[in-house]
Amino acid sequence: MEFDTIIVGAGIAGLAAARLLQERGQKVAVLEKSRGVGGRLATRRLDGESFDNGAHFFSVVGDAFRGELERWEAAKLARLWFRDGERHLYAGLPSMNALAKEMASGLEVHRQQLVETLRVDEAGVALRCAKGDEWKARKVLFTCPAPQALAIVERSKVKLEPELFQRLAAVSYDPCLTLLLRLKADLGLAAPGFIKGVNEKLDTITDARQKGTSSQAGLIVHSTAAFAEANYEKDRPELERLMIDAVKELYPLEIEESYLHKWRYAHRKGKGAGDSSAASASLPIAFAGDSFGIAKIEGAYDSGRAAARYLAGD
Repeated sequence: MEFDTIIVGAGIAGLAAARLLQERGQKVAVLEKSRGVGGRLATRRLDGESFDNGAHFFSVVGDAFRGELERWEAAKLARLWFRDGERHLYAGLPSMNALAKEMASGLEVHRQQLVETLRVDEAGVALRCAKGDEWKARKVLFTCPAPQALAIVERSKVKLEPELFQRLAAVSYDPCLTLLLRLKADLGLAAPGFIKGVNEKLDTITDARQKGTSSQAGLIVHSTAAFAEANYEKDRPELERLMIDAVKELYPLEIEESYLHKWRYAHRKGKGAGDSSAASASLPIAFAGDSFGIAKIEGAYDSGRAAARYLAGD
């Protein structure tokens, strides 16, 4: 089956782009390598409770994303969590991933489709996935992190313009380790249950119950980039032990259940690829996501919509 546009990545940038292109009458497919949508709007369930193991919260600046927030609040999918100075920080309900699921509603999303290679011909593009499926379209939009997109392009021996290639190749990310803990009892963290800049090992500690995503006591703990970089290649059980030990240095823990997730592309470094999106001048290939613009959820959303407007001919 052929499409007008295939989008690689079902994070918020890919979903925002797909919705806008579909509204413009295009036939769109979204290919996602994972089992679920949302990218780093990720959630893990422990004993039936939601623990956000990706982004903690989001803020709003622009009118377009504010419109999304108003829809989510009306549907009870988001609430104001706390204020940080003049910034209002919102949490998804019952999880951050619920926002992505709402955005994916009505879209053609194909999960567990890991794109390996790309072929460009006179008809457009063809994407070959690890399972052997081939997807064809007039154009392709990569919304995954730039290092992942470039790996596919280079593996396929597709030549981008030097300036575009250099912009994408300059993008890099810090890793992060996320530890989820379901506890026997609350630790009594002060409201709003969020601590930033804990120490050299731990970046943030979040009380899942105070955040409103769990009715049980629990913590969401993110490592610092330096700690993740130094330990990333260790196996998961050892990393989980190291993270638990780091938390135990601060608080007495009675753990019911734990889970550790490794994020290779957690936080973009520096200014990224610059503008809100990019496209090849000679090939039907475009790029968007948090590799561009402001490295926040709203920035990824805006990037996806900017790329969609370009692909729609606006």
